[in-house]
Amino acid sequence: SAPIEGGAARFSTLGAPSIAAGWVSLRFSVVSPFDSRVVTSLCPPIEVLPSRTRTILVEQEPSNWTDAGMPFPQQPALKLLDKESNPVVGVFESVTTWLCSPCACP
Repeated sequence: SAPIEGGAARFSTLGAPSIAAGWVSLRFSVVSPFDSRVVTSLCPPIEVLPSRTRTILVEQEPSNWTDAGMPFPQQPALKLLDKESNPVVGVFESVTTWLCSPCACP
């Protein structure tokens, strides 16, 4: 919501921080203080794009053992999140891995 001053409402923190990428529409409504009638307005759809990846969430850890030269029996599963914790979808990114001794990873 936004306060009305001089017949205008000015928003300062309006956003879409908690949804995945896609299309949204904004609907505004005002209730008349005189007859309680509701007046609404619908904006054209707005495309919400994901931000850059800020967090990698490990949803499934890899196995804690494997034979040399073989893949881990249980593979890791990651989720890429933007700065608002939204999933980063529809963006081509790759994840790089390193194998290093415990406590020696960069």
